[in-house]
Amino acid sequence: RDSTGAVVLEAMAKSLPVLTLNHQGMRLMVPDDAGIKVAVTSPQQVAADLAAAMDRLAVSPELRAQLSAGALHCAEQNTWPQRARQIAEYYESARM
Repeated sequence: RDSTGAVVLEAMAKSLPVLTLNHQGMRLMVPDDAGIKVAVTSPQQVAADLAAAMDRLAVSPELRAQLSAGALHCAEQNTWPQRARQIAEYYESARM
């Protein structure tokens, strides 16, 4: 019941490209250079699009390498110390 998507960040921290739905939190959390986001349409279309995305990843080492690098970069920007710094900067700017 992880509502923050920590498992996705953990995967990205291991340089794993993400395959997710382009919906709710993951739509915002996963940048385009870190994974493949599948549109939410009909159940049959989502299943077909997920399968096609898996095939793309399976047959393209270049795509996997590109998305892996993007995933790691995203994870490095979303550590707890990084988030704390961003929140502190936000509050500091709000005080002015």
